[in-house]
Amino acid sequence: MEGDIIVVVRNGSRSLIGKHAQVTSRMNNTVIGAFMTGIRSKQPAFINALLDTKIFTSEVEKNLGATINQITNGSFKSMSFMFPTEDEQQKIGNYFQKLDNLINQHQQQITKLNNIKQACLSKMFV
Repeated sequence: MEGDIIVVVRNGSRSLIGKHAQVTSRMNNTVIGAFMTGIRSKQPAFINALLDTKIFTSEVEKNLGATINQITNGSFKSMSFMFPTEDEQQKIGNYFQKLDNLINQHQQQITKLNNIKQACLSKMFV
């Protein structure tokens, strides 16, 4: 569902555990894989921002097993975070969502400029 957050909860690589993304558009006929879980919230942009924090990373690292790279449902339930009021959550989530969009726009501009640079270089230095 749009707004849901998909989180990698099991993977061969420890560095991928806890990586996440927010669903930005409807994706019909799509299922979440066995190594992922979905989070649905009234304030998904806030939860997505929370999952970007060092606090979340620290909680993930505390809950990783010695041999199996996974976060269990029990691990998620044992994680402790402080939450502001719902109104503040909405404002914080919107702020970071706008910031992410701005960063994305700049990254796209950088990619375009790098492509122009490469095209110019290839024409100048045959």
